[in-house]
Amino acid sequence: MSDWREWTYRVFVGRDVLAAYLGVLAVVWIALVADHRLLQIPGHILLVGFDVIQTALTPPFARPLFDVYRAGYLYGLAVVVAAIYRASR
Repeated sequence: MSDWREWTYRVFVGRDVLAAYLGVLAVVWIALVADHRLLQIPGHILLVGFDVIQTALTPPFARPLFDVYRAGYLYGLAVVVAAIYRASR
């Protein structure tokens, strides 16, 4: 593989991104399932952040794609979290 392909794979698909995506999904899942309000706060902050972006950028006819957009948003967060993790190592 060429250098740019390795870099792209490492940044967008690597092991760190997968771990961060699973972590973000776990936080959102806990927010949706937990009964204790303190456990719900981090996940709700993530979901509200998506709602702000989705309301501003999504046209009304694209509302059926809400879950696809939310998955993309959470994936983007995972890429950012993985980049911060790699930079801190």
